[in-house]
Amino acid sequence: MQRVEEAAKAGHDEAAYALAVIFVFGGDELKQKGMAMLSGMKKSAAERQRVQQWRDNLRRILKMIWVQNSLVLGKSPICCASQHKRKTGWGPDELDAVESTCEGCACDEEIGPICDALPQIAV
Repeated sequence: MQRVEEAAKAGHDEAAYALAVIFVFGGDELKQKGMAMLSGMKKSAAERQRVQQWRDNLRRILKMIWVQNSLVLGKSPICCASQHKRKTGWGPDELDAVESTCEGCACDEEIGPICDALPQIAV
């Protein structure tokens, strides 16, 4: 993870995205930091398009590896959606069409497709 952090600090945007995703799975303080990072990366349509490319790249990589990690398998959403209505079942073209108003929803929109890309392994 140290190399990813170094790349992100050096201005590599896709490394910063990967680091944010890693932080979300880190829990507690790191999770909050990752959520803020992901939400901050999706403030405009152009930024959401770049995030979509990074997400697609990460998903392609994840589909090629075998993962059996309880931190990511069966991951539940971050946003409870109890305070507002949140769209579920985003299609690939809809995901980056609008800015999320909730930091948790912005994070769920990123983490859900990433977890879906992981091979489903019976434990």
